[in-house]
Amino acid sequence: KLDYDFQLGAKPIDSKSYFRMSLGTAAHNFLRVLVQETLGDDFYDAEKEISFNLPSGQKVTGHPDGRIKSLSATLEIKSVSDSTFTMVTNDNMPIPAHEIQSNTYAATEGDENVLILYANRDSGEMAEFMFPASPQGFDRTKSLFSSVEENKSKGVIRPRPYSDATQSPCWFCPWKEKCYEGFDKEVASGRASVVEDAVVVA
Repeated sequence: KLDYDFQLGAKPIDSKSYFRMSLGTAAHNFLRVLVQETLGDDFYDAEKEISFNLPSGQKVTGHPDGRIKSLSATLEIKSVSDSTFTMVTNDNMPIPAHEIQSNTYAATEGDENVLILYANRDSGEMAEFMFPASPQGFDRTKSLFSSVEENKSKGVIRPRPYSDATQSPCWFCPWKEKCYEGFDKEVASGRASVVEDAVVVA
């Protein structure tokens, strides 16, 4: 997505996406306040801006939802639809892009753990996933950001690491139609290939 944004210019947000994002933001803010009221002083640094530098000196910023002292954990809250909630609970694991994002926050802050809280906007159900922060995963993420910088300077777009436009993380990407353009013909002719070891940060 970042490669396309840099090479072709970021797409404007359509009304459907704006409405979905606005609903998600409202639910997200409510949940963060709920966590604050529940945990009290054990919860801190809500929406604090954090940053890290790439080898080039480029600064990357983010805003974690907060941190929990007693768990030495960075908290990331995700307000999701029923279909997404069903997927993560059936798979018993967070969406990989969410795991990468929250691990980046935790590693930047020096927390030992990551806690992702999923809230089903349709049913009110919640699910949580906690796992140790991974410095190695953080290094891979920084390398990916560096590769985006390199691709921008070269004017290239890296090969697509996924093969299904209907699955995460492609389903909400504004570039999926262009990215998968002609893919049906590639599959029919047997020329399609999937990069197994690639990871994308949205």
